[in-house]
Amino acid sequence: MSIALEALIASGSVALAAEAAVERAWSAWELDGMPDKYVARVATLVDRARTAIRDTPETQLERAYNDCAQVLWASLPREIRARQDQADVLLVMRGLRDEADPWAAIIEATARILGWTNAARAHAAHALRMALDTERTG
Repeated sequence: MSIALEALIASGSVALAAEAAVERAWSAWELDGMPDKYVARVATLVDRARTAIRDTPETQLERAYNDCAQVLWASLPREIRARQDQADVLLVMRGLRDEADPWAAIIEATARILGWTNAARAHAAHALRMALDTERTG
C-alpha cells in the first residue's frame, strides 16, 4: 500500500478511483474518526449490558432492555450520543440476547452504536459509484 501511495504522490495527479480507494483506506485506518478510548468505552458498556441482559429472566427482559439502554446511553461520550439516537440503542440492546457468541455480540453492537455500519454502507456506495463511473467512461 505504501508503494502505491508513493507512486500516486510522485505522479502528481490521481485518478478518481485511486482517490476513492485512498479515502476508504484512510477511513478504515482511522475507524471513521473514532478515538480508541471511545471505542473501548462503548465496547465495555456493551459487554456489561450484554452480561446483564443474558442473566435476566425472560419475564423481566423488557425492563432489562430499557434499563440497559438508558444506562448505556447516559454513559456514552457526548460526541457519540450526539450521533446516535436513544431508540436505536434500545434496538441494539434487544439484539444482544439473540447472539450466542459474546465477542460477535460486542462487535456488532459496538459497530452499530459507533455508526460504523452506516459508514461502511457510505464507503461501499462511494466505491460502487466510482467503479460504475470508471466502467462507463473507460
